[in-house]
Amino acid sequence: MRRVYLEKIWRERFSRFAKTYNEDHLIAGWSQEGLKKRLEKYVKIITDLELPYNIKILDAGCGPGTYCRTLKNLNYQNIIGIDYSWPVLKKAKERSPRVIYINANIYQLPFKKNIFDHILCIGVLQSISDELNLIKELKRVLKPNGILVIGILNKDELYYKIKKRKQASLDDVRRYSIIEFRNKLENQHFEILGTEYIVILPNMLRWLPSIFFRNRWFAHSIFYLCRKKYAS
Repeated sequence: MRRVYLEKIWRERFSRFAKTYNEDHLIAGWSQEGLKKRLEKYVKIITDLELPYNIKILDAGCGPGTYCRTLKNLNYQNIIGIDYSWPVLKKAKERSPRVIYINANIYQLPFKKNIFDHILCIGVLQSISDELNLIKELKRVLKPNGILVIGILNKDELYYKIKKRKQASLDDVRRYSIIEFRNKLENQHFEILGTEYIVILPNMLRWLPSIFFRNRWFAHSIFYLCRKKYAS
């Protein structure tokens, strides 16, 4: 019941955002700084990997197509974005018509197994309730030795714990324990190649160098860089 409720309200929310706003960060439900930091972190990851430009890439939960457009600008050509919201996909298509966009359920992707070289799944986990089946489905369509970049909101963040006491609405946003989510990935035969912290400090602390806060107590979000070990 919770799964139906959580995903229903988020689908409606994203569709409403797409009809109301034009800016990518507002459509995706982020702050402008939050989207900027996530995008910068992902660009660094994909640049450091030096993957061939002809690989097949899936953006699972592409939203308004921010990452798809960025990959195009980095000269990657074979990109597919999927999302469950038609209004959001319409905005994505308007922004990057050269990318293939598909309306699809992330638990039942319309692809054969072992087809993608790289999958990114960013900004999705906070709005779903069945993360294990999501991980399994991403694993199914990812090639052996394929690379997955997947992001979560950090349940251990101190600033979140303080806000949680005051805002019951935060129950509609799912967060995960860093260690527990890592274990879920490893139990599905993903090798963790790296863990990246995205630190978004509250205004009162932004004058401090963020390097002092690069640990799990201050990380707003976590990106896991993973490699699939075996064929599905």
